[in-house]
Amino acid sequence: MELNRRISLLVTTLSGKLISLLSFVLGVNVAQGATATQSSTWRGVYTADRAVDGNTGKIFFRDTCTHTACNNQNPYWTVNLGRTHNINSLTIHNPDQARGRLHDVKIEVFATDPATGGGAGAQLCATIGSTPVASATSTTLTCTTGTKGQYIRISKSNLQPTHFNFFCDALLLCEVEVDATPAVNCPMGFERNQDSCYYFADDFVESWFTARLACQTMGADLAVIESQDENNFIKGRLATIAGSNKWSFYAGLHKLNDQMTWKWIDPKAVTGVPSGPPNTASAFSDWRSGQGSDTQASHCLAFDRPNTNAVFQWYDERCSNNGRYVCEVSPTFPTSPCGKCAK
Repeated sequence: MELNRRISLLVTTLSGKLISLLSFVLGVNVAQGATATQSSTWRGVYTADRAVDGNTGKIFFRDTCTHTACNNQNPYWTVNLGRTHNINSLTIHNPDQARGRLHDVKIEVFATDPATGGGAGAQLCATIGSTPVASATSTTLTCTTGTKGQYIRISKSNLQPTHFNFFCDALLLCEVEVDATPAVNCPMGFERNQDSCYYFADDFVESWFTARLACQTMGADLAVIESQDENNFIKGRLATIAGSNKWSFYAGLHKLNDQMTWKWIDPKAVTGVPSGPPNTASAFSDWRSGQGSDTQASHCLAFDRPNTNAVFQWYDERCSNNGRYVCEVSPTFPTSPCGKCAK
């Protein structure tokens, strides 16, 4: 019995960690458990936190829903995601007692708290027009590409007058789910490209392993190449940094002990470059002709070039050779960046 209990506890713990990791990587409902506030609270009971408690049930008097006060002329609800995110979409779960209340809604994203003077930088994510969303349904609203911030506010306008013995036109929400991915604020000395930050070291280290350690001390890791665009960005910067020098730069690809299989240091990346895809659906590699296939020694990826007039490409380098390096920190790798690197 005790063994079964321990196994069950272990499975539950691992499942929870896996779900948390997938949520971080895929951007699934980053609002759950976040701090939420609203402009007012009906009867002091239907508080803002009820819309981020994970209960997506839509029966108002049974499930956990929010409700602003009836005399609130400009009701709103705000969630603080805790850090800057790239916002993809919101899903609003509308209660069965909505009765046409979910209308004329504006969803805005802010870098700072709009309740303390941060409203000037509002980014419009989406709107709901005058036609109400049906009761007891869910609606998903896709944000405009590039919408980014820490605070999301749902506000309502054009309220109908409250009549005696008739429902008030307040803001009701049973649950708000936010599909988003964390954004990275580049630390000093790093350069941004898309949503990753890069550090290009112009001093050499003794080996690929030393280069990786140098990156990790900065809360980053050796760069993992996910696309042609990213590869082109790195190659362009290396050409500028190296100038007329014959330098090579380590990145985060190395060969396993079988001396055949290349593997990215990012555990989410696929083993088998270049025969299989790295982090994307389509295979990508940039080996110089004749590189990447030697099985005689332990090797690591380095950007190099045969002469200073040529472009940088992937070279099969001995991991023990001296070299420079490229570090990267992104929203999903390393999974636990240092505090100064991604707040």
